[in-house]
Amino acid sequence: MNRWIKFTAFLLTLVFLSCAICSCAPRNGKVVGTCGEHEILYEELRFEALTYLEKYPDCTEDELRAAVEQAISERYAVAELCKQYLPSVSMESDEMKALAESEREKAIAALGSKKDFKAYLEEIYATKNLFDRLLILTQMQIDLETVIFAETELKNADTLLTWLKDGNCVRARRLAFSTLDRATAVRTELLAGEEIDDVLENAEDYSVSQPDYYFRNLNQTPEEAAALSLAKAGDVSEVLESDGKFVLILRVEDNYENLENYQINSVLDRYRENQLVPMIEEAAKGLPLSWTKQGEKLVLKDID
Repeated sequence: MNRWIKFTAFLLTLVFLSCAICSCAPRNGKVVGTCGEHEILYEELRFEALTYLEKYPDCTEDELRAAVEQAISERYAVAELCKQYLPSVSMESDEMKALAESEREKAIAALGSKKDFKAYLEEIYATKNLFDRLLILTQMQIDLETVIFAETELKNADTLLTWLKDGNCVRARRLAFSTLDRATAVRTELLAGEEIDDVLENAEDYSVSQPDYYFRNLNQTPEEAAALSLAKAGDVSEVLESDGKFVLILRVEDNYENLENYQINSVLDRYRENQLVPMIEEAAKGLPLSWTKQGEKLVLKDID
């Protein structure tokens, strides 16, 4: 009889331990925190942690936690900005849910089967629910950009190209020298009308870039400012010091073919990012982020 009492007690202990372990390890769908009014699900926390660890495997737990919190805050900041600029757009709207479902079906078709889609989700540390949520927030950011830039030169690639051609980009070459004396001497010869190939024919310790475009207020660098100050082809900048080199910017003839055909979309993305990212970062600061007890106790570096 005592044997059965001991056996029953042993089983009860196993059940208790199992429940305790399960309660300490949140499952997908479990709320582990909030960001403003938005619930943070375990799979979202896991997605951000594993994605960051893939890039920075040697980060500390504190660095990882900070990076995850920033990524989540900035994601939901997009939803908050939409409340200001697009009050009719909501993460929970039927339209957004239908869009996510449609895009998910397209992904399944492209991958070949639901089984392949499931494997893809596992590969990127996501779930179907999280996949839909990320799709919705991505579309919301696209809609946000459309509204914010609708009345500006960043409306689309064509409006940006028109603006750039109107004196807001310069095609130039970058000449870098190891000594100030050599850079000054080359500048003097170029200003005198000498051809660059002749000037550099016997020069040493220098580098010259291929002609490329500098865009107004894109990178906010002294070289960019120097390039945009040059009025016409043949003009050369003052000597600039950069990374231990002495640099000249030489303006050359404009040729928009490469810009029109290959670069313009990436340039548009960079211009938009320069304006949108600070807006998102500022909105994220106003979103209180808090964790449940389970969320606080999770060691993110141990998540698998």
